[in-house]
Amino acid sequence: MRLESKILFFSHIFLMMYMIYFFRDLLLMMVNPLDNEADLILDKDINKNIPVDKQMIPKLIHQTYKTDEIPEHWVKAQKQCIDLHYPDYNYTLWTDTMIDTFIEQKYPWFLDTYKAYEHNIQRADAMRYFVLREYGGVYIDLDDACERKLDPLLQYTAFFRKTSPLGVSNDVMGTIPEHPLFVMLTENLERFSKVNIFNVPYLSIMFSTGPMFVSIVHQRWLRKAWSYGLGLNKDAQKILDQFRPKVMQPYQYKNSIGSFFKIAEGSSWHTDDSNIMFILGAHITACVVAGFILFFVVFFIELLLYVSLQNVINSNKNKDTSLLLNKTDDYTNSPFTFRIPFKLTLTRFLNKIKGISSSGYTRVSDNYLPTHSQSSSNSSEAIPMDQICNNNSKYNYQRHQMRRQSNLPAQIQSQLDVNAPNYEDLRNDTDAQ
Repeated sequence: MRLESKILFFSHIFLMMYMIYFFRDLLLMMVNPLDNEADLILDKDINKNIPVDKQMIPKLIHQTYKTDEIPEHWVKAQKQCIDLHYPDYNYTLWTDTMIDTFIEQKYPWFLDTYKAYEHNIQRADAMRYFVLREYGGVYIDLDDACERKLDPLLQYTAFFRKTSPLGVSNDVMGTIPEHPLFVMLTENLERFSKVNIFNVPYLSIMFSTGPMFVSIVHQRWLRKAWSYGLGLNKDAQKILDQFRPKVMQPYQYKNSIGSFFKIAEGSSWHTDDSNIMFILGAHITACVVAGFILFFVVFFIELLLYVSLQNVINSNKNKDTSLLLNKTDDYTNSPFTFRIPFKLTLTRFLNKIKGISSSGYTRVSDNYLPTHSQSSSNSSEAIPMDQICNNNSKYNYQRHQMRRQSNLPAQIQSQLDVNAPNYEDLRNDTDAQ
C-alpha cells in the first residue's frame, strides 16, 4: 500500500473511532430502544385504581415561568391542571426570583454555572431537575394541559415520556425525592454546560440541559444496569432495578383516548433556529439529497488531498535521490531527478533480508558466480566465490551485479562502471596465494 493511501486509511480509521466514541450514547439508543416491559408504562398498570399506600411519588405539581403573569394562551392549560388535581395536590409556580433563592440556599455549588447559562430556558431546565431532586413530585410544562388525574403515575419511583425519534423528554417528569437518576442529572449539568454545537441555540440547549441531555444520562443509567447485570455488582443491580424509571408511551401522553395530556397552543422555549429544524424534518427527501451531495463533495476533497500527498511524497523522494547522486565521485554538478525502478528497490530489499538471516550478505557458498574474465581461452569458467574474495568483496560484487542488471540511465550506469572493482585482479591475487 502506498504511503499516501496509508495516511488516508488510518486517518479514516481514527476519525471513525472518534465518531463512535463521541456518539456512543446515541448509537446505543438506536441499538437498544425503550421498547421492553421493564422500561415502559403498561396500560394494565395505569388503567386501574392505585391504593394510596402504593403511591410513591409525592402529590406535588411544579411549573415554572419568569413571573407570576402567565401568557394568555397558557392560562387555560394551567387552570385545567390545577382544577383537576385540587385539593389533593399541592401546586407551585416557580418564578425566576424563587429559583435563584432556591439554588443559592440548597445547591450553592451550582450557582455560578446556573448564572453562566446563555439562555433562560437552560436555567429553567436545570431548575426542574434540582426541584424534583429536592422535593419530588411531577413537573409539567405550561403548554401541557392535563386530561386525567396523575394518580396512576405515582406508583413508580420515577417516570418520563418517550419522545421521537430517540430517548425521553423533560416536559413531563415525576420522581421521588433524591432519586439516584435525578441526582445523576444534577451532578452532570455542570459538565454538559460547556456543550456548544456549531453555535446553534436549539442544538446547544437540547444537549446541554434539554431532552437530549436527559436521554443521554438516562442511557448511561441503563448502561450501568447492563454492566451490573453481568454479575459485577449484584447489590447495585438490585438498587437500579428498584429505582428503574418508567417511560410513558406516546399514545399515553397525548392525542388518544385515555391519554394524560394535550398540547396547548404556543411553545415554551422554541426559538427561530428550532423552526429551521422543524422545516428540515418536514422536507426529509430534500435533506437526503443534500446529504448525498455533501458526501460527493467530501469525497472530491479527499481525492484532492490524496493527489496532494502523492505529489509531496514523490517530491521528497526525488530530492533524496538527487542528494544521493550528487555525492558520487566525478559526477556532474547539474542536479536532476529520476524514478528508481520498482524492481531494483524490491531486489535491494530482498537482499537485505537475506543478509540479516544469514552470516554474509547472501548465501553463495554453494553457488558459482561468473568470473567476468576477458580471456578467450576460459571465458565460461566458474570459480567458487569463497576462493576469490572475502565477505566485503562479495558484497561489492553482488551490489555491482545488481546495478548492472537494473534499468538505470546510461549516464549513471557508466559512472558505476568506473567505480566497479576489478575482478580480474582479484582472481590473479587468489591464484598467487
